[in-house]
Amino acid sequence: MKAVGPICFVALTVLLTTTQVAAQRYFFENVSVQHGLPASKVYAALQDEFGLVWIGTEAGLASYDGNRITNHGTQDGMAPNGARSLLMDKDGRLWTGHLDGGITIHDGNTFTAYTLGEDMHSAITAMVQADDGSIWIATAGHGAFRTNGPQGSGTVLPADRFDEEKGLQTVLLTVMKLKDGRICFVEDRGTLRSIAKGGDHAEELKIPGWQGLFECNTVYQDAQGAIWIGTRGGGAFKFDKGTSTQYSPANGLSSGTVISFGEDDEGGVWVGTLDGGASLISKQRIRNFSKANGLHSTFIRSISRDREGNLLIGTNDGGLDIFKGDRFVCFSAADGLIDPQVWAVAEDDHGRAWFGTNGGIVVLSDKEGGGILKTITAQQGALTDNFIRCLREDDKGYMWIGTDHGGLLRYDPRTEKVTVDIELSGSLAEGKVTALEIGQPGELWVGGLNGLRRYLPGSGTPPTFITVDDGLASNHVVSIYRDPAGTIWVGSTVKGVTRIDNGQARPIDLGRSFTATAFVQDDQGRIWVGTEGQGINRVGGG
Repeated sequence: MKAVGPICFVALTVLLTTTQVAAQRYFFENVSVQHGLPASKVYAALQDEFGLVWIGTEAGLASYDGNRITNHGTQDGMAPNGARSLLMDKDGRLWTGHLDGGITIHDGNTFTAYTLGEDMHSAITAMVQADDGSIWIATAGHGAFRTNGPQGSGTVLPADRFDEEKGLQTVLLTVMKLKDGRICFVEDRGTLRSIAKGGDHAEELKIPGWQGLFECNTVYQDAQGAIWIGTRGGGAFKFDKGTSTQYSPANGLSSGTVISFGEDDEGGVWVGTLDGGASLISKQRIRNFSKANGLHSTFIRSISRDREGNLLIGTNDGGLDIFKGDRFVCFSAADGLIDPQVWAVAEDDHGRAWFGTNGGIVVLSDKEGGGILKTITAQQGALTDNFIRCLREDDKGYMWIGTDHGGLLRYDPRTEKVTVDIELSGSLAEGKVTALEIGQPGELWVGGLNGLRRYLPGSGTPPTFITVDDGLASNHVVSIYRDPAGTIWVGSTVKGVTRIDNGQARPIDLGRSFTATAFVQDDQGRIWVGTEGQGINRVGGG
């Protein structure tokens, strides 16, 4: 979809591309107990084929649709206790392994609770599906189980047990499948064991170059086939085609104790640690993420990826963090933003970001890693009003500034001076600019409390007024958008949308009253209208 000029909004933080503010904090969407999650400790998270994110917590299972959290429990048919591990099998069924040894299977409609026997009350630490479709289940006290799933109407899952007699310690930290079909286990004592494809006995997992100097916490195989081992104190080890690489605090890893691994859609491997947050290892570069730059916990229990490429990061005490890529970072008062209420955002021809706030204007440097380039405020004598509502750059490089009570201003980048456009400002009720858009070259569209103006700055021609008498839906204009064909779309308070073609204004009847706050045109030429409290409307198209 095509972007809508400057974006006017109220927020406590601003999202920017890292090419502009590489040193700022990254944006992690957080799903926590404050939003309805049953507990802050998240053991696992995954997304199903319908886009629903399932979250296993210390207090039970929850699902998140991007807007609302739904908690699931015994009242829905689930086994009791917290959700320690999750697995989506090849048939689309969700398996939940519980802290007391129970298992719940969700077939897309109903939850059904199962056990692995009356005496099995050890936590289900991890589950994985083998190439033959069987499910391997690692536990924290009863070794491993292999099952082909429910048989008949019974509540006990038929399963083969693997313990000391079959080469496995009874306390297992995790289980995963290697690309060659072997099932790999990490034992509590920090050792690695594996069972060959179709095998019935565990053997030591031998990895060329691995000397076993550190105890293992977890193991992972990336998309390229390299094997990663997370250790207690030694950091992360990568084994790839006969070569080994150690990543530790000595060469940049955030912590020496590694708990989890994950992979982004660009092949970068994410390392979750016990006390240092997460590290991203990509192209021989390590980047660390912690509370200081956006994460909500330093203890990362799980890392997975959804179908959109977002990372689902389960934390020990901060809920679920969703990382939507390093294209976005946070920029707030802590980084020098002069006021947290941001109403307008624009980018000039030099790639510099401009923010209009309740405290004036902040301009960021276009240099990578750069911060604030300048501030422009009334206290400096540069503005007639600190309350900035609109920012637009015209084809001559002037930045036009719409204020709340100080009229329309123009910033000249050559002189770095701000001047008041007296002719236009004098026509505004209360000196308030409510909306601003660039029209054809040399043309401005300015909205106020008393109608719309088409203005040609410097031409000597007075502004042309368009009001309800000329077909405008309402004189209180709140948004203006010029589409690629040159049509002007005007949003008004309560009265909806007006379309202006060749100077002729025509209200658009969408069947109800609403305040149109934003517009955008998609690739099919349809206009989408954002409203104040009444969702999104569409104009044109099917």
